[in-house]
Amino acid sequence: SAFLFSAAFKSRELGRRWVADGTAGSIVLMSSNASFLAYDELAAYGVSKAGVDQLCRQLAAEWAKHDIRVNAIGPGYMTASMKGIESIYDAPEVKAKILPKIPAGRYGALRELLGATVYFLSDEAAYTTGQYLAIDGGRTYFDTNVSDHHHFFVEGESRLIDFDGQVDIDRIPEPPEGMEITAVEVVVRVRRKRG
Repeated sequence: SAFLFSAAFKSRELGRRWVADGTAGSIVLMSSNASFLAYDELAAYGVSKAGVDQLCRQLAAEWAKHDIRVNAIGPGYMTASMKGIESIYDAPEVKAKILPKIPAGRYGALRELLGATVYFLSDEAAYTTGQYLAIDGGRTYFDTNVSDHHHFFVEGESRLIDFDGQVDIDRIPEPPEGMEITAVEVVVRVRRKRG
């Protein structure tokens, strides 16, 4: 993919020059939360961004001894989208599906990528290398739309699938004194019918 090739080529050229000159440096790669979240019809994009994440870790390990750091930022849904699909994310029906899955409840602004980038490039990050930082309003690690779908584990296939609908729990025991319930997680296992 062009994303991975471009990141690898540019990083290689910078790294070679800095190693030859004995120059310390810092590279910040552009990844995406699609590097480990699955999105419909984005297989090539997701695989290429996963490659960028591994490139980040690999180059960080190889070049640390030369005082060259490599890190990556992973934007989520931003107000400025990829060229050619800008209007898609502004459609009300699309926003209605996406925004409930972002704990921050909004798309990110491009300026919000600057803080992490400046940090990774700064002397304050001199001991930080090989890291990926998600900048996505919490989307990567939280699913805030639990009422609309549930994940079910498919036995024998080692995968999760989504079912629409509501899972009801009749009774939750009282927590011990001094404690409160913060989440209730239900694991439902399914398998293909036999015969």
